[in-house]
Amino acid sequence: MTPRPTDPLARLADIHLPPPPADFPWAWGWFALLGLLLLVALAGALYWRRCYNRNAYRRAALAELGKLAQQSDDSLYAASANQLLRRVALQLDGQRAATARGDAWCELLNSYCKHPVFTTQQFAELETAAYQATSQLTDRDGLHRSVSTWLRTHRRAKGC
Repeated sequence: MTPRPTDPLARLADIHLPPPPADFPWAWGWFALLGLLLLVALAGALYWRRCYNRNAYRRAALAELGKLAQQSDDSLYAASANQLLRRVALQLDGQRAATARGDAWCELLNSYCKHPVFTTQQFAELETAAYQATSQLTDRDGLHRSVSTWLRTHRRAKGC
């Protein structure tokens, strides 16, 4: 009898796999991308802070307008609201806001918004009620909404 041939594959060892790639250290490209993302995040945070600080006057004016709304005297409300609008406009564009009166003042305020906020009737009441001892505003809520809308939506003058 002849001896049985042995299986030639039985002597082979299993394939040795290389170790899995390490999660760290990354290649230089990943560090560059991470650095770029950090720079973009920092620039975004600085831009947001700048915008937030530049609109501090807007938040203060809206808070003051909220206090003015609690006044029961219409002539005092109209005078205070007109004064508040004037102070904010002086901050935006001092020279033009300081000299504007009447219709020019109304047009100046409306020019800061994309769409006109004040009607001529509202604005006439706002200006005349401030100089009368007792006056009744025909639409005080509408005037308050217009002043509030202007304070929230006006844009800065060019060059400021």
